[in-house]
Amino acid sequence: MELHFVHQSDNGSTAVLGVLIQDGKENKAFSRIWPKLPIDVSKEAALEEEINLAALLPKDLHSVRYNGSLTTPPCTEHVNWIVLEQPIEMSADQINQFATLFPDNHRPVQELGARKLTADK
Repeated sequence: MELHFVHQSDNGSTAVLGVLIQDGKENKAFSRIWPKLPIDVSKEAALEEEINLAALLPKDLHSVRYNGSLTTPPCTEHVNWIVLEQPIEMSADQINQFATLFPDNHRPVQELGARKLTADK
């Protein structure tokens, strides 16, 4: 599983921070969010309290960067991607809860093509 934080600047530039998720122990940061996931996926989740976004990230912020596109329609091009190398963990129950609501929430893996990957040193 992968978590995407999508950002758009005032001038319309788009960047996505991708965080890989692996099966493991329960993620306490998400345990407050997951109960708020809507049963009807066409509706937005209603959160009453602020979320500390830093708590959703791994400790090691080394990343790989590339220019790509959004993974959902309209699959906009010229998106700056930053994918963190260290995954976070979620329990099988947390992963299954999301997968039950969004069973086919991905597009096929795209070829690298002419994109260049840049990694932290």
